[in-house]
Amino acid sequence: MNMMMPNLNEKGKEITVSFMNFQNKIFDKYTCYENDMAYKLFDKKNPNMHWNLIKYTCDEKKINPFLTIKENGIKEGSIIKIGFAINVSFIDIYGTLINIAVNEKYPIKKAIKYYLLRIGKEGCYKEFKFLYNAQELNIEDKTPIKNIFKNSLMNAKISVI
Repeated sequence: MNMMMPNLNEKGKEITVSFMNFQNKIFDKYTCYENDMAYKLFDKKNPNMHWNLIKYTCDEKKINPFLTIKENGIKEGSIIKIGFAINVSFIDIYGTLINIAVNEKYPIKKAIKYYLLRIGKEGCYKEFKFLYNAQELNIEDKTPIKNIFKNSLMNAKISVI
């Protein structure tokens, strides 16, 4: 009978953590156990979100969903910051679609760099033109991606010529 009862010590200590949004406002608190996998906490916070589109950090370190809460350095009272990745779709003249998920704070050059890496043309910026809403994108622009696609974050499509 004892073998069937889960050992409460296996879960570790119960702790409370807070979530902070991109405007640096704490908006949610959750309880979890130190030995829970981090993805369980993510599922509590956003049950229907894809982990690759959200960047969770604690003390400026990215949280690995497949490590425990304790292994990620999360402890009682920790604040977890949420950042989002934006799915940018690159469509070439042949209709080939390649999706790249990038951090919302990155400049457009990073998304283009990842795209060029994917197609085996790393560093060949001058061989292509990148258009968004019929406007050519300046790959040297330091504007965060979230500001470029602010009106269409869920449908960020770049035409590649």
